Amino acid sequence: MKNLPFIHLFKTSQGRYLYDVNRDQIVQVSPFVYDDLKSDPTSCGSTPESKASILKLRDIGFLKTNRVNEVEHPDTELLPFYLQNKMAQLILQVTQGCNLRCEYCAYSGKYANRVHSGKKMSFETAKKSIDYFASHSRDSRKLAVSFYGGEPLLRYEFIRQCIAYCEKVLSGKEVSFNITTNGTLLTDEMIDFFASKNLRIMFSLDGPRNIHDRNRKFASTGKGSFDVLMNNIKKIQKRYPEYYSKCISYNAVIDTKDGFETINKFVMGHEIFHDVQFMASVVSSRYASESIEINSGFVEEWQYEEFKFYLSKLNRFPAERTSILIKPIFNSMCITCLNKKYENTVELPSKWHHGGPCKPGVLRLFVSTDGDFYPCERLSEESTVSCIGRIDCGVDLERAVAVLNVEKIMHKKCMNCWAYRHCTICVGAVDGLDKMDPQLANQECKEVQSATEKAFADYCTLSELGYQFDEEKIARMMYY
Repeated sequence: MKNLPFIHLFKTSQGRYLYDVNRDQIVQVSPFVYDDLKSDPTSCGSTPESKASILKLRDIGFLKTNRVNEVEHPDTELLPFYLQNKMAQLILQVTQGCNLRCEYCAYSGKYANRVHSGKKMSFETAKKSIDYFASHSRDSRKLAVSFYGGEPLLRYEFIRQCIAYCEKVLSGKEVSFNITTNGTLLTDEMIDFFASKNLRIMFSLDGPRNIHDRNRKFASTGKGSFDVLMNNIKKIQKRYPEYYSKCISYNAVIDTKDGFETINKFVMGHEIFHDVQFMASVVSSRYASESIEINSGFVEEWQYEEFKFYLSKLNRFPAERTSILIKPIFNSMCITCLNKKYENTVELPSKWHHGGPCKPGVLRLFVSTDGDFYPCERLSEESTVSCIGRIDCGVDLERAVAVLNVEKIMHKKCMNCWAYRHCTICVGAVDGLDKMDPQLANQECKEVQSATEKAFADYCTLSELGYQFDEEKIARMMYY
């Protein structure tokens, strides 16, 4: 494998393409070149046209065989500086309790990593966390403080205390506050306070009443929570329309047996959702005690909505009739294909790391109710392998470096993966709670490759059909 050109070949209905991993560029090639390289990546070409094209590719720096031989994330040496000076977001787990019992919740007991508990963060722990954040974010102008649960609104007064303390010790900085909530505990007082602080709220809303209520039920009564949530949402929009459009967003956890069209019709049928961000994801299978299958009908409906969305980009379908749930997919494709992170690179360095991990404790620092540090809120507070420190002693640099360099446990597999530069795998994919287990990442590896190739193909197809991407962004597309 090491002596083969580090490339990936893919095609659309109209074109044949080569993605060069070393250059991080996509090149349109002739069918002859495509077929020759597909059958033998070392081919010099079977026809005069193919030979000339392949020779030209090699002359301008394509088809190199370079792989990463030694794993070290490029931020490893600078990590101590970043941790000391450039923290950007603090996430406080204010409680592990919740007033709902959602079927697919990480705390529901159906997952190996978390369960509901009565644990609450003390204000002393919160103050220490905020002080730590303040003293380790000197070079960061914009800061974010987020409140996480369980259900964080169970501790509204605690959140008010934390915000007041943040405003005191983080004065002079541009600080935003965020919360993820089921929205059922909101009161008029909370709404007024949150609006006065421009606090960003992400509501969990899974679809119409019958779908939402099936999974999101009150712990005390077993009744669905849809009506309570919707009444609170409408109240915010009516009283603070500008705040609503600026600071409110939604996340739907989709149970695919209902199909995509059911959820999509609900979202598209309510004007209240049209001017805000609405994201959707399927029920997570990570740590699940039972396998979770995605309904094939759901996939077909999702793909049809994607098709309509892309048609709208080509002015062949009314944009107002496309799903707002698809827009994040388009944005993700643009990031994958237009991001100039590796612009003008000619080859992979011999020492490097795939693109998945963020700088642990820098981009985000998640503090559990007990004061343990984790790279983000997606990681379980039951994990010992992802824990990177404690509030009493700060970030453990050795642990943080290990989390940053997660590729070390699976490098033999990673080094020959064509999606290397676009990998999104971090410690969360290999966290076996008590050890890093590379086998856990197998399914995610396949999903990364599939998603990356789809992004490439969609990008090329839109370009073939004349869509003009943002000219300020640098495309990696090349034609000759």
